[in-house]
Amino acid sequence: MDKLLRFSDYDVFGYVASGLAAFAFWDLAFGTSYVVGAQWNVASGALTIGGAYVLGQILASPSSWLIERRLVRKVLGSPSVILMDDLRLGWRRFLKAVILTDYYTPLDAGLRTRVRERAATARPGETLRGEALFWCAFAVAKKDENAYTRMDSFLKLCGFCRNMAFVALCGFGLLTTLALLEWHGSGDLSLINRRLQWALVAFLLGLGMLHRYLKFHRLYSIEVFVAYADSPPILATGEKGEHTS
Repeated sequence: MDKLLRFSDYDVFGYVASGLAAFAFWDLAFGTSYVVGAQWNVASGALTIGGAYVLGQILASPSSWLIERRLVRKVLGSPSVILMDDLRLGWRRFLKAVILTDYYTPLDAGLRTRVRERAATARPGETLRGEALFWCAFAVAKKDENAYTRMDSFLKLCGFCRNMAFVALCGFGLLTTLALLEWHGSGDLSLINRRLQWALVAFLLGLGMLHRYLKFHRLYSIEVFVAYADSPPILATGEKGEHTS
């Protein structure tokens, strides 16, 4: 039971932190005190942490859907495609020139060649690109203990930054909407200004964490491809580095 109640590192950074951030933005929006101005005792503190963990778990799904599946895969382009220089940048050249220079930089040409040659050896007769190439590489890279440790670290950072970006941007939308409603109803201007100030903080925090998410997402994919390129080749359908009968 004691082990069951312990949070892992990913639980803390991926779920509890984003859940507490969501509670904090709720406090700022509606004047509650779950986190902001809270005076916890043991029971209320445990209940809040547990609630934050549950809320963080729930928010992880829309966060993954919106940021990872829609924004990254459909709009910006996945790192696995960009790193192998399989994406036509088009309008994204502006993003590369302004704020996402590293994100849109492909792997070294020699490393890309080694990855493709390695894939051609492992899957003869197939031309793997994009996600298919990534998952082929991942299946091999995860067997390298050192690489897998770094991959796991980057994956945890990805989850933390993605979920925090999602919560902060939702907080920006909530606070901005409430400020506009207050303004439309001729409410207290001091309250409107306070909400707009916190909305700006939330917006900047969301953009900052989104940028960090893209950074760690790219590093995770780099680790997979580098480990794959450096792994011993499979000469046949058997073990690495030797023919089988």
